[in-house]
Amino acid sequence: MVEGAKAQLAASKKWRLKARDAPEAEKAQAILDRSMNIYLQSMELYRKALHKPFNYLPGLLMGFRSAGKIES
Repeated sequence: MVEGAKAQLAASKKWRLKARDAPEAEKAQAILDRSMNIYLQSMELYRKALHKPFNYLPGLLMGFRSAGKIES
């Protein structure tokens, strides 16, 4: 889910840059804000799930690692 949210955020940023002086700039900004919110929520939930005792060891064995810093 984090990767999907990250891809959506990148696409939203591109669209916002393209539409910065266009009539749809407000709409693009609203979508970018929503995408950022979804990304931040998914990162938070990923971290919480990975740090639960019953998820940590199996997740570690399956190759899941900390998601790193939150990009903005």
